[in-house]
Amino acid sequence: LASESQDKAEAQRAMRRLERAARALQAQLDERDAAVQRAADDAARAADKTSRLKQQLDAIEEAERAARVARKRAERECDEARDRVSRLEKDNEKLRARLDAQRTTPVF
Repeated sequence: LASESQDKAEAQRAMRRLERAARALQAQLDERDAAVQRAADDAARAADKTSRLKQQLDAIEEAERAARVARKRAERECDEARDRVSRLEKDNEKLRARLDAQRTTPVF
C-alpha cells in the first residue's frame, strides 16, 4: 500500500513536471507565433511604405518630365522672340537709314 501510494505520488509529480514542460513549450510556441506575426506585420508595413514611395517617385518623375517639356517650350519661345527682336531691329535700322537718306537727299 505504501509502495502504491509512493508510485501514485511519483506519477503525480511526473505529471506535474510534464504539464509544466508542456506549458513552457506552449509559451515558446506562443512567443514564436507572436514574433512571426510581428515580422509579417513589419513586412506588410514595409511593402505599403515601398508602394507609397514608388507612387511618390512616379509623381516626381512625371513632374520632372513636365517641367523639362515646359522649359524646352520656354527656351524655344525665347529663341523665337530673340529672332523676332533681331529681325525688327534690322528692319528698324533699314527704315532709319532710308529716313536719313531721304532727309539728306535734296527734294527738287
